[in-house]
Amino acid sequence: MKKNIPQICYLGLVLLMVSCVKDLDFDQSKGFEFKPMYTATLMYFDLNQTAFVFQNTEVLEVSDTLAFSLLNNKTMQNQLEKVEILFKVENQFNRNFKIELDFLDNQDMVVQQIDPIEVPGNATNYEQRFTINIANSPEFLTSTKLKVSIQLKPSSDGSILDITDQKVLSFKSGADFYLKIQ
Repeated sequence: MKKNIPQICYLGLVLLMVSCVKDLDFDQSKGFEFKPMYTATLMYFDLNQTAFVFQNTEVLEVSDTLAFSLLNNKTMQNQLEKVEILFKVENQFNRNFKIELDFLDNQDMVVQQIDPIEVPGNATNYEQRFTINIANSPEFLTSTKLKVSIQLKPSSDGSILDITDQKVLSFKSGADFYLKIQ
């Protein structure tokens, strides 16, 4: 029986080597496209009434500039097809706001402007979308900063915000980054 074990192993090895196999066609991978999508938070903030009143005088505009580093890698630079940005705003004030977002380069030059977001007073679930197609706006890829400006629109009766009346303007934004990898 011990003599048969090497012969059985040899027979099994021969069968494995001569069994049916189909040649692999690596040319099929030439037309393959992989289209992943990544989601990231861009910016969010909550501003209460004290952000818009200073010494009993309304502050008509508040702005800030933040670093924007999501495009600082070769994959994003070479493979990004489009970006879809979603803005969600809750406005507890009875006043309208205008929100402007600009993508800036290293020299603080505007490379992409988002259409102004006009938020009506007392809007609870205000949403707006904006799409950037890289083929139409390749300068977007040079973005390194994101500037936001919030403008308080004048009241219809000339009144100013009451700093004792607790209200909040809540802003959230996120983006879906669509890549095309071949």
